[in-house]
Amino acid sequence: MSHLIYSNGNSVQLPDPRWTGQRHLGEHSVKLIKEMDHLTSIIEEILRRSDCPHLTVHIETLREGGHEIACWAPEYDFGDIHANGYWSLLTIGLKLCNLVVDRYQNDPNPIIDNDLKNLLDFANIAIDVVRLLRKDSIDFAASQENTEPSLQASSLKYFVDLFGLLLSIEKEKIAPAFGQFCGFWLSPQSQYATTVFVTGLSLLSARITDGLKCIISRNQRGLVFAELVKRADVSFVTKLRNLLESPFYKTYLPIILYGRSPKTRVDIYFNRQTTWIISPINKKVLRFTENHGGPTGWKQEKIRCRLFQSHPLGKGHENKLVIYCHGGGFTMGSPESQEIFIRDWANKLDGIPILSVNYTLAPEAKFPVAIQEILDVYLSVTNEKKSPLETFLGYKPTQITLVGDSAGGNLCTSLCMVLNDIRLKDADFPIQMPNSLISFYAPFNITLLLSPSITLASCDSLLSAGLMLSCFEAYLPITDETNSHNNTESTVDNNALIRLPNLVELVKNVLKSIKDIKLFQTGQCDPWYRAEKAKLQETVEKLYKITSNPYISPLYYQDFESLASINLHLIALHFDPFLDDNVTMAKKWKGKVTLDVLDGLQHGFLNYMPFIDEGRKANELAVRRIKETFK
Repeated sequence: MSHLIYSNGNSVQLPDPRWTGQRHLGEHSVKLIKEMDHLTSIIEEILRRSDCPHLTVHIETLREGGHEIACWAPEYDFGDIHANGYWSLLTIGLKLCNLVVDRYQNDPNPIIDNDLKNLLDFANIAIDVVRLLRKDSIDFAASQENTEPSLQASSLKYFVDLFGLLLSIEKEKIAPAFGQFCGFWLSPQSQYATTVFVTGLSLLSARITDGLKCIISRNQRGLVFAELVKRADVSFVTKLRNLLESPFYKTYLPIILYGRSPKTRVDIYFNRQTTWIISPINKKVLRFTENHGGPTGWKQEKIRCRLFQSHPLGKGHENKLVIYCHGGGFTMGSPESQEIFIRDWANKLDGIPILSVNYTLAPEAKFPVAIQEILDVYLSVTNEKKSPLETFLGYKPTQITLVGDSAGGNLCTSLCMVLNDIRLKDADFPIQMPNSLISFYAPFNITLLLSPSITLASCDSLLSAGLMLSCFEAYLPITDETNSHNNTESTVDNNALIRLPNLVELVKNVLKSIKDIKLFQTGQCDPWYRAEKAKLQETVEKLYKITSNPYISPLYYQDFESLASINLHLIALHFDPFLDDNVTMAKKWKGKVTLDVLDGLQHGFLNYMPFIDEGRKANELAVRRIKETFK
């Protein structure tokens, strides 16, 4: 048996030696353990002279949990990069300790804030959750005779039990993370940006009489927002899309920032290809045949893309192209809504054109409509004789880099796998693989197998658990229609893939016309993820059969070796719910990999990067990574 010794002389008996991580801890672990000891000892002294001496139990739990996490977190790192959900949770714990110390260290008779008490309660629950995830990781690795434990849980029951526990916590305990101490683990400027977002949505969701309170009271704002995100559903996502597609954000703000640059900003329309179709019911890409009936309803349709270019490429360099897929949880975004950073990229890429794909959004179009449209654009660019892009640029790109953020990163990665499967399925069909793939904070595992970093969604304001799960609901068939899915290849329901442009435009116009201040008030019915346990377990198990498709969850791809020619560049965030997905993808990828993990920023930072220093620095990294792919 192993023992973990604490600074006060106590020890905890550990059932498996591997629980302690490396016997000789690395410098980073030792540094954080010392910092935890220092801060918690100060807090214990504060509590002894405060009105809440009983809270020392919470602090002891926090210290012991921090020690354990610092011991085992290095086992999950990618190379020498100290980044995974365990490190993130430990860092948040340290920042919580700093909040207490900064506020009360010099107070002779401290009265502990109720919000801090609630955050300490929540931290203790989070420690219990990650301990269970760690035990599962070790037990499963041992059962599989696998020496490397996984960041993903081995069973869906952990989502139902543990994530369900985090979602069911009283809003009062988590509200301080949205209110008085909004995003306290982020950089100061990111905290401010997050506070603006939370204030705006709280104001829109509150009753008219409470609207003013949300502006002037951080506590009221936190309570309203906590209730909002705990009950978010597809209608909430659709309304949020309408807000983010406002003319100010997607039209006027880019003009204010960049004027009329870059010089080229034009729409290009691509025909649908009629050779390959991604099955909505199988983990396959299929050839169109008479049995499949062809692309019914697509023949007259075109896919709009928007091209950005600062100036034409010089002679000898006319072979480069960036294909960009936007983020937004598969439910939000457009080429225009991303101009806030795409224009900046185009201005700095020395004439390399960026083609931004305007794929159809959920819930109007579920999987695999978006990835099918991206495939169609890619095959038009690379395979079509004199494609619309070639006609405009004057050359056919032979050096292509795929770039995507969040859901767009998922789609770009899935596209690589679809293209590879076409190549393996039909050696005579000409496939030009992309040279490089750059992904920003993307989800690569949508199966709801829990990981430490995903638990961050329980207190993340921009990517809250409710918003994340509602986006999945919009993109995937989570309702009773999951019963109709099967594993046969004989039929493809083309109606499931047909875009409904008139209906989409109608819905957009209706939503844009909504001016009511109660725009974001939650509905009366609980969303699917708040169902009673047995029903939730049933839904999650049905969902797993769909989401284990590698075109939805790329970590499930079975042939990474054949993708080794593609260089992968991952840009992730220390405090992002999808961090563990990115660390795991870096380990699985067989080609060249770089993993950049940025500190102090929140999911989606590209969309507000012009306004914060850390965002601008991270954006420069993004531009540098894109340029490197063409050297």
